[in-house]
Amino acid sequence: MAVKTGKRNAMPTLTLPTKRGIDDLDSDDEPKLATAAESGVLAASLLRSRENWLKSIFRLFSSENQAAPVHTATSCGVCSISIGGLHVFPETTFYEVRYSATPPAPPSPAPAWPYGSLAQNPGIIQAMNTAAAANPIFANMLANAAAGTASTIELQTLSFLVQSLPGHAAPVASTPIQATSTNFQLVLQYSESPSERWLIPRGPAIYEKATAGDDFTLTFAIPLQGGSAAQDDFTAVPTLGTSAAQVVTMDFKKPPTTLSDTISRWIVGTERENRMRLTKLKEQSKRNYLVYRVAPKDVIANLQGVSGTDYTMTSIKPGSRPVAPPSPPKPKRKPGRKPKADTQSISAPAPTAVYSPPSGRWAVDLGLDHHHKEAKVSNGVAALRGVQENRSCSCTGWS
Repeated sequence: MAVKTGKRNAMPTLTLPTKRGIDDLDSDDEPKLATAAESGVLAASLLRSRENWLKSIFRLFSSENQAAPVHTATSCGVCSISIGGLHVFPETTFYEVRYSATPPAPPSPAPAWPYGSLAQNPGIIQAMNTAAAANPIFANMLANAAAGTASTIELQTLSFLVQSLPGHAAPVASTPIQATSTNFQLVLQYSESPSERWLIPRGPAIYEKATAGDDFTLTFAIPLQGGSAAQDDFTAVPTLGTSAAQVVTMDFKKPPTTLSDTISRWIVGTERENRMRLTKLKEQSKRNYLVYRVAPKDVIANLQGVSGTDYTMTSIKPGSRPVAPPSPPKPKRKPGRKPKADTQSISAPAPTAVYSPPSGRWAVDLGLDHHHKEAKVSNGVAALRGVQENRSCSCTGWS
């Protein structure tokens, strides 16, 4: 099976090995084949399948470099979708797109009075001449209009009188054709590529609502060769080749009510007819099966490169890789003993008191108190001696 991507996909093209039937698949008893994990066929297939849904399967409607035709887009809602039960695309936005019609040519300026527009009708001319001969007021307004001197009120009155004449048929106004409820396209926008919008092709489709909740399933057909310009046309029953289409199932998870209503209106044809056409497409589609185990190492390298496995793949079988010997246990450290508290009191060395006679200011102060000088000095010396002998003293002699 050739897994190819669209023009906008930068990933390289790679051909994956396939076979026609399940019985033709390689069995596990062939020792030359690599394992499924080492081959990487499944990983590459899933990755390429998702890239194709994002970039190439649907037809591009608009992007940053490609402008869409003149249209009006109305958002129908946002929900998560699952395609084929394999790929989940969260927060996908759907739009109801209606192409704008070609703007009509600007209308020609109306004549100053309606007589000029009716001059080519002989029946109207005869009726106007008869009315002018019988009604002088009408004849006067008609003459003023022909000379270009009639007022606006006279022109309006003359227009009403001309329309009431026998043989005058009022012009039929061209009314635009109203768009039917199915006259629109369905466009989706992935959250992974918000600058791109993709067109869902029209064809046989079936809308099936879940038994509980708002979830529903949309089964439709996608052309394998890509869309064409003819598919953009709005047709009651679009033409779809039975040999170039594939049936796809898209599951909508928790969609809003507006999206469910839009999808149901988008489907054309009866359910019975669409179901028969989809069944026929399934029967005629040719199915291939992937070969998960391959032998050539170059193919394995290519598959691993495409699937993004930039690391060495190892087997998870027990005993397939050496087990490192356990490291010896580290010796446990014994908790240290706490030092016992010493209950014996340690006496501090006794302070040594040194007496020095006062000098300077204190000498002057003592000199002023001559009568108590000897008594204060003797009391101070006795106090210092008491500190040396008993290490405690109440020095009251200084007061």
